[in-house]
Amino acid sequence: MPTEYHVYAWTIAFILFAILVFTPIKHIALHMVLRLMMVIIIITGLILTWKVFEIEPLWVTVKLLLGIGIVGLFEIIIGKQKRKESTMVAWIIMAVCLVGVFYLGYVTLPM
Repeated sequence: MPTEYHVYAWTIAFILFAILVFTPIKHIALHMVLRLMMVIIIITGLILTWKVFEIEPLWVTVKLLLGIGIVGLFEIIIGKQKRKESTMVAWIIMAVCLVGVFYLGYVTLPM
């Protein structure tokens, strides 16, 4: 059951993140909802980690850290964009983290 909630929370978070990053309007309420989704993502991720940790502890821990890194990069990119700073490095790091998470989630770790 937490797997579905985790996937739904990630989907909603990515949609909200795209709205916040690619539209010029300030969406304070959407940013707060995105933060709520981040909390849900972290909680459900910890539950899923707890369930799979005995099978593959190293890769589950790496995936957990990459996921938390993506959540942090959401905030970094939104904050830097509000301050009109360059976000190129953060986008590259996020892309690497996303590739790592998807690889670990769909290739290495058991479903």
